[in-house]
Amino acid sequence: MALKNFPRTTKQQEDTERNLNIFGISDDDMLNPQMVKVICGIAGSAKSSNIDKFFRAKGIDYARFTSTNKLKRDARDRYGCYCDTIAGGLFHTDDGLFFSEEKDSPCDNIVIDEILQTNVKVIEWIKNNYGNCNIIVTTDSRQMLSSENGKAMLSSFKALCSEPYVLYKELFKTFRARDDKTERYFHICYEFVYEKFNRFKSDCKWFEQIDFSDLRYNHTDVFICHSNDIELALYREWDIYHDYTAELLPKGSIARKEEFDVEKYPIIPQAQTPKTNIPYLQPSNVGSVTRYQGSEVTKSQKLYFLVGKNDYVNNREWYTAVTRLWTIDNLVIVWCDPKRPEKLTEYNGKPVKETTWFSFTDDLVLSDGSKLSDVSKEASSREVILSDVDMLKLIEKIPNNADVYYNRNAIVYGDKIIKRSYVDKDEERPRNAPTMLGFLQKEPDFSYDYMPDFYRAFESIQKNRFPGAKVTNDILIPPSITQQERENEIPFPDAELYEKVRSRDSFKYGVDFRASYPCILNNEAFPTGSFFYPRNKDFKDNEFHTQIDSGQIDWYISYCDLFPQGCVVTGDLVRFVQMNMGQWAEFYYFGTSASKKGSDIGKRLHEQAYKTVESKRLIKYVHYGLAERPYLERIEFDENGNNKAYALNKNQNHQLLMITIRSYQCLNILKLMFEIYGDFKHGAVNADCLYFDTSERISKLGDRLKLLVPGYDFRIFSNNQKKRILYKTYAELPTAAELAKEKRRKSLTNRNKSDTISI
Repeated sequence: MALKNFPRTTKQQEDTERNLNIFGISDDDMLNPQMVKVICGIAGSAKSSNIDKFFRAKGIDYARFTSTNKLKRDARDRYGCYCDTIAGGLFHTDDGLFFSEEKDSPCDNIVIDEILQTNVKVIEWIKNNYGNCNIIVTTDSRQMLSSENGKAMLSSFKALCSEPYVLYKELFKTFRARDDKTERYFHICYEFVYEKFNRFKSDCKWFEQIDFSDLRYNHTDVFICHSNDIELALYREWDIYHDYTAELLPKGSIARKEEFDVEKYPIIPQAQTPKTNIPYLQPSNVGSVTRYQGSEVTKSQKLYFLVGKNDYVNNREWYTAVTRLWTIDNLVIVWCDPKRPEKLTEYNGKPVKETTWFSFTDDLVLSDGSKLSDVSKEASSREVILSDVDMLKLIEKIPNNADVYYNRNAIVYGDKIIKRSYVDKDEERPRNAPTMLGFLQKEPDFSYDYMPDFYRAFESIQKNRFPGAKVTNDILIPPSITQQERENEIPFPDAELYEKVRSRDSFKYGVDFRASYPCILNNEAFPTGSFFYPRNKDFKDNEFHTQIDSGQIDWYISYCDLFPQGCVVTGDLVRFVQMNMGQWAEFYYFGTSASKKGSDIGKRLHEQAYKTVESKRLIKYVHYGLAERPYLERIEFDENGNNKAYALNKNQNHQLLMITIRSYQCLNILKLMFEIYGDFKHGAVNADCLYFDTSERISKLGDRLKLLVPGYDFRIFSNNQKKRILYKTYAELPTAAELAKEKRRKSLTNRNKSDTISI
């Protein structure tokens, strides 16, 4: 089918250009659908622009397909023709799996750009579709290959080029270089791609060099990163996560969108991109060499190449990077060595094994008589759900491994993931209900890659508390208030009576917070994944251990009777308790994390909690426990129940978020408790609810408590069967229907006012 993307040329133009040929290929061959044209040439050899000139001169419509969305947008803006990505334009995407099924060509003439960055299935598409449409392929076989299947892709490409129906042309003249020096260096790097001699190591001394600390990020220049770790360091140093003023590229499920509200989506570096196909953004001027391939750096721009001093840059990467430039005078090498936490291979004197999925290759007869292979083939999604009985059969097949720990909840079978069937407590869960997983994927600030360092510091402080001390708590426990009021405050008049904890029902009143977690997430400071500084070995605690207040998130181990022994708490909670409790409140500082105020999670949850009855109801489906899943778990137990090893799940690196939430929850409750009683001995606590007694007028008490916790709402109720609300700081929410009605009323009122003014 023909596409109408630009005006046809005039008859005079056609006569003038009729005999035009490019790349040494005749016009007839260029337009022959029975012959695939492969144009391979040095970077900047005008492959794309000359093809565009050819079709324009002939007045022929064509479609262009690129390896990335960035190149798609660049091509569309530059050439004005129909543009799409190769993955999206020539293939269907099935459940987030690219290149799943071929599409028909949308045009009689198509150009496939940067084919070597794609998938071997593209080669198959060409073989299946040549003759039906005219196919022209452009590439540079010496630039970066696909990160996933580069060698296989190059091998398939070479095989394609040898086919009798393929016309192959290689170009050696570059037009991107704007001076002789740059052109000569392009050719040097081009010739050395397949040589053992390392050009980067040899030549880096001829270019401007700076340290990462001297780099100044901006929106004009280009920042090419040798590794995803370096890109992550750049994001963290300059808070690119929240830089919505940059030119941003849509990625994931919004990659094909042309218009969208950028501030609705997170900005995520490549190292933290989720496996699921969620929407996210990336700045157009920051990325790897591969992601910037096909783009240019003009004379008005600098190209900063960020690389570690001990990193190996191969000739292919170096050639691809430098050939983005109009002039190599604008190249700056930035030396940066982001701190990478050493792997946690041993903890508490026992080995640590990384958690992975077992890949099952045999077939299995299931309990209903069917075969696993058939069930897997018939499954429309990537996940296959089995019954508990069948899943147990599979789990029994999982071997023990000295080096890794195989996950018992899922198994890989071919290209499918086998999971157990389970009864969801939220069977009636609405489709629009938010999930904690979705929130965490969209806010990579709460992925803590420094967990190995955190655990090492956690272990060290326990071993060094006093001579001969050991690790008494090997896992991270968030705080909760365990101290409860006893039946008698007088020591030991009757041991049995004294030890008896007062029942919650025995208290006259209760106070609980409204939307506690959403408010905490919206109001407070939280640790980010930017950095963690372990406690200095030379640091000496004073008697009360209160001297650390970094302005960030300070971490302590608690040995205070208020909380579970050995739990982890934040500095804000520690300082409040120590200020009001006395010397027996024992806490040990072991490190500090970077922090930020509030969160995107909190903003969205807070909006839902305070909008309508229906929106508030939806947030009950947010299972916060997902963020509490342990980074380290005990495994391989002996006959005494002691574990012999630990399993590390690097995807479960959000624990510190929940520890922080629970610390703030405890802090808010203790503030109320201290205001009511003047100590931490009285009252009973259940999560975010405090049961208490008082002779004070409730309205007066409520006003005082309100001042203690700004940004939080609560209610005070009579603690009896009626649970009558005596005081509250918030209004009842409208229903969605009531809110819509009120909006219509206001709109009508404003319209009437406008009409009155006009009269």
